[in-house]
Amino acid sequence: MFIVVGSNVFGQSVSVETYAFPKKEEKASMISEMLKFPVIKTGNPQIEELINRDLLNRVTAEESPGLSIEQTLFEWSEGIDYMSFNVTYLKNNLISFNIFIEGCGAYCSSRIDYFTYDTDTGRFITIDQIIDISTKFKAQVVAERNKQYEMQKKQLVKRFKSKEPYLQEDSFRMAINCFKNCTASFDLESFSLREDSLEIIDDCSFPHAIRSLQPDIQLHFKYENIKEVLKVKL
Repeated sequence: MFIVVGSNVFGQSVSVETYAFPKKEEKASMISEMLKFPVIKTGNPQIEELINRDLLNRVTAEESPGLSIEQTLFEWSEGIDYMSFNVTYLKNNLISFNIFIEGCGAYCSSRIDYFTYDTDTGRFITIDQIIDISTKFKAQVVAERNKQYEMQKKQLVKRFKSKEPYLQEDSFRMAINCFKNCTASFDLESFSLREDSLEIIDDCSFPHAIRSLQPDIQLHFKYENIKEVLKVKL
C-alpha cells in the first residue's frame, strides 16, 4: 500500500509529498515503520513526471523502468530497512534534497544520495551547472579537504600513540592507508544546496570494520564568498 503521509509546501506551486510504503519482507503496521520516499509536485504534470521518474531511476538504478513508482519501489526495497529524506533548499526554481537508505544483513550499511533539480524544466542539475569548477574554486575545495584529512589523521596518530583502548594496530594501519587513498583522488560531483551555502560531499568511505575511524569532512562554502564563480542565482 502506498500512502501519502505528509506534504511540505515551500512556496510558489512546488511541494514535496512524503510517500510511505511497507518493507517488502514484512507488512508494517505503523507509519513510523514504513520506508519514506519523496515525490515532487510542481503543478505541471509533465515536469513532475520528468523529475520523479528520473529520481526513481537514479535511486533504484533503473530497477524496473516500465513499472509505476509504487511497484518499482516495492520491488526494489528488498533488504532495505530504513529510508527517509531531507529537503535542504527550495528557491530560485531549484530543489535540493538527500535520501538516506540503510539495509542490514550480517551488519548494517547505509548511504546518502544527493539530488538537485530544476523545478522549471525538470532537469537533473550537476555541479558544473551550479558553479564554474574549472576556476580556482576546485583547487580551494581540494585544499580544504586535504587540510581536514591531514588534521584528522594527526588526531588519529595521536590517539594510537597514547595507546587508546580498543584502537588496535591493524585497524590503525588500515585507517592510515584509507586516509592515503582518499586524499590521492577526489571527484567533484556530489553536492547539496543549503540555505546560505554550497556543500561539497566527500564520498570517500572506509570499510565497515574501521568505519568508526572515518573522518568527518565538512566542506561548506558561503554563497556570498563564491558569488563570482556561481552560474545560477542562489
